[in-house]
Amino acid sequence: RYADWSMAYRDPKTFVTEFLEGVALASARVDRPTDHTRAAGAKLSAYTANLLALQIAQARGAYEAALVREDGALTEGHSSNLFVVRGGAVETPPISTGILAGITRALVLEESCAEGLEVRERLLFARDFEQADEAFLTSSLREIVPIVSLDGAPIGAGRPGPITRRLHARYQERVRRELARR
Repeated sequence: RYADWSMAYRDPKTFVTEFLEGVALASARVDRPTDHTRAAGAKLSAYTANLLALQIAQARGAYEAALVREDGALTEGHSSNLFVVRGGAVETPPISTGILAGITRALVLEESCAEGLEVRERLLFARDFEQADEAFLTSSLREIVPIVSLDGAPIGAGRPGPITRRLHARYQERVRRELARR
């Protein structure tokens, strides 16, 4: 049903809860039609595999799916980009893995550098989330959402971290400034 997948309307109460408490992530292995093609990373209307991954994740009690490649790398969410924070560095998969080059992802990378954080684009695996101090996802609709667990295992302290909160504040301020200039 369309209503199950629609994210056009966001209940403000849900958004606040997601940000304050964080969300669960579940890994899901699915093959997308654009994997291993020159169209990898393109924003196409063929989201069936991504929606199936979300359905798998939600059946496991998670908020979002982490798409897993054949080699075990977690590339992106069903409609989001993934990040971990470890030792004060922000890490995210590189665009070359075929992920969507999200606008929010790009702004978060810029704001991470402006915050004085080291940014690393590299493959991420489940162990990277297990060893992370914190993790978050980004999307234009959801902004920055803290991830507090992967496949039921807590990430860091199991609650939203300070770097995620600072980056979210910087992101919101940046958006306000950009909108004010228009």
